[in-house]
Amino acid sequence: MPDENPKIEFPTLIWQEEPVIPAKPMFNAPPTLAQNLDIVRTHHPRIGSTLDAIWGYSECEDYLRKLVNEAGDPAGKSREGFSPDVFQAILTLAEHHKITKN
Repeated sequence: MPDENPKIEFPTLIWQEEPVIPAKPMFNAPPTLAQNLDIVRTHHPRIGSTLDAIWGYSECEDYLRKLVNEAGDPAGKSREGFSPDVFQAILTLAEHHKITKN
């Protein structure tokens, strides 16, 4: 007589790990104008205050140019140079000022 309870074999389950979603985006968006100003203010408060006071005036473009060319405060009070992130923020601010000024 045939077996009343035939043995059934189930397919082997293969578990895959869930995909890992990175905590940060895959690319870094460029900092906004406010973020660039904050970078400068954080590392060089006096320069940040000066930019706040002269932003939008023709003197600002000259000031930013001197910051880049002299790698320090145009007033001669600090000649330590800038960290790469501050230098990039100043370059971005200089470019943005040219755009908004016109």
